[in-house]
Amino acid sequence: MEQYKSGNFPKSNEINKLPSNSNSGNDVLETNSSVVVKDEYLGFLNQLAGQSKDPDFREMVNTMNENHETVSFGKNFIMNLGIADQNDIDFYNMTENLAQAVAVGVWVASWFKKEEVILNESQEEAFHYISNLSTQLRRVFNEVRSIPTYLEFSQNTLSKLEIIEEQFILYKNSTIIKRALFWEYQKFEGYLTIDQLQETRQNLMKLSNKELLLKIDNAVKYFSASEAFAHMLNSSNELVISQNKILFSKAKCYESMGKVDLADEIFKKLNISTDPNSAINGLIESIKVDNTAAILSFYDPLKTYFLQKKEVSLYYSELVPILTTNNEGLSRVSATYLMCLGALIYSKSGQLSQAQEELVFLQFFDKELKNWMDFNKSIKEKKKAHGDLKIQNEYNLAHSFVLATEALILSKQHSYDLAIEKINESISLDENTNNLGNLTSPYLLFKLEIKFQIMLSKKNYQEANNVAREIKIQQRTSKAIDFNFFDDKKFRYSLAFLNFTSKKYNKALISLEFLKKKNPKNPKYYSLQKSIYLAMGENDKATILGQQYEKLILEK
Repeated sequence: MEQYKSGNFPKSNEINKLPSNSNSGNDVLETNSSVVVKDEYLGFLNQLAGQSKDPDFREMVNTMNENHETVSFGKNFIMNLGIADQNDIDFYNMTENLAQAVAVGVWVASWFKKEEVILNESQEEAFHYISNLSTQLRRVFNEVRSIPTYLEFSQNTLSKLEIIEEQFILYKNSTIIKRALFWEYQKFEGYLTIDQLQETRQNLMKLSNKELLLKIDNAVKYFSASEAFAHMLNSSNELVISQNKILFSKAKCYESMGKVDLADEIFKKLNISTDPNSAINGLIESIKVDNTAAILSFYDPLKTYFLQKKEVSLYYSELVPILTTNNEGLSRVSATYLMCLGALIYSKSGQLSQAQEELVFLQFFDKELKNWMDFNKSIKEKKKAHGDLKIQNEYNLAHSFVLATEALILSKQHSYDLAIEKINESISLDENTNNLGNLTSPYLLFKLEIKFQIMLSKKNYQEANNVAREIKIQQRTSKAIDFNFFDDKKFRYSLAFLNFTSKKYNKALISLEFLKKKNPKNPKYYSLQKSIYLAMGENDKATILGQQYEKLILEK
């Protein structure tokens, strides 16, 4: 199959109808009328896959291409023989739909299960079809939202940003029937069969885009947890974050091109301060309250500030002296810590392509410091400001953040051995540098947390337990700053899971009870408790916890 990487897709009337050699009396067969993944949409996916840095996404699109080619060969074969009728074509299309559903894996939309029921075979097929459709669109949605870091703001960059904006529109238009079908399924009282689902889709295809958009908006009103399915909405907080990222970059382009009025108009619309000190304060306060959207909104202006700043220094006197105990300004080490937050947040939320884009910037930021350090080593005047050892120590600490970020992303890609190598090097740089001054790093905790999560993912429970002990020691003895990115709740939950797998059931239950006091409405605490009591043979307690879990799920 030709891959339309340029984005110039064939017109719908060219790909949806083909002449038939059949003697059935039909001059034209609707060859793609019941195919969910049309050539236009598949072409769009191929374009995204060509740009994607997520190997799993690329593999999914590759499999979908193979499915399409296999079924298309069968359709074309019977049509060329002159033996095809519309029922044959519909059969092949349904075969392709099912194959594409398999390509995106199994995912269960548990938020919308009204009660525990036994589904018949046809209902089960429809349920998994919708679930898999959601998984596919979530991955495509994340790819569309993946925005590169531009090292200069110019007319060329502005043109690239406008192309990305067009991808948002293309996603919205090319997925509109799929998204409408998803919400029609969710609001139906009970569970649709696969035939009812197909009928619903045919009815949706008769509506205009405007009517479909309205239908989605009306359906969403029934669900309080709809934001969890941002990829199925007409508008969402996740989409707004990405659109604001584009608008901010466009404004910086206009600013550098001398079109100040256009830039100011966008800045006012975004209500974002371009002052780096405001961005730092907002970023730190957002970390304290774990507000992901706010973190990213302050991260982008600060990243842009450093992109445009030509001078490299160990301290930035014009920036507020936060994250440091001296009065020289924001240290380069602290700046690197703040700059790794973008990649960390995107990788933790599963947006690997965007995490990779942020890592590219972080590596650029790191290389700038390395080049500056090498240059300073070559001139005698360096010792008047900072000695060789201090420069090397500052670089080692800053570089350790880059390594830790790389480790986390690698672990998300299941490259555990390389991830462990990177995180060990990061921790070693941190420990060795700080030991020179007999200090404990305030940033070591979150690096240890990354290592702990990698070990859990690799199912190396013994080493995870060793890292957990080290984390506990660091929590007691380090001068950890109160806005460190270390996630204590996630650590305690993971530790409870580790104790569960090690059959230390009482320790696991103690951790979970502590977490429930902090957040009694988190269903996953009850789910793990249920598993523990089942393992202990206390079925009555497990049943009660299972009921509490289901209740909390329905409240979401």
